[in-house]
Amino acid sequence: MILLKFQKIIFTNQYSNDRKSTKTTKSFICVQENIDFLIVDFDEYVKECAPVCKKVMLFDQPWNRTSTLPENGVRVKSWKEIPALMNKLL
Repeated sequence: MILLKFQKIIFTNQYSNDRKSTKTTKSFICVQENIDFLIVDFDEYVKECAPVCKKVMLFDQPWNRTSTLPENGVRVKSWKEIPALMNKLL
């Protein structure tokens, strides 16, 4: 088993109904936190964050299979693929 160690997990509250919490964009967080690798399942976030991240990984899902990825975007099918991919990029 390969374990991934994350320094931080950040929630952007984009789907929160809590009107008191601050909502922000994923690309803003990527710049603010100097994020190199982003893992998402929504293709619009790949397009939004690709200009500010080294690599954006898109989990393959029925709703994103027709999407064209940017040059630094890659489609993954499971968490098991991610450690090897990240090791190649480091």
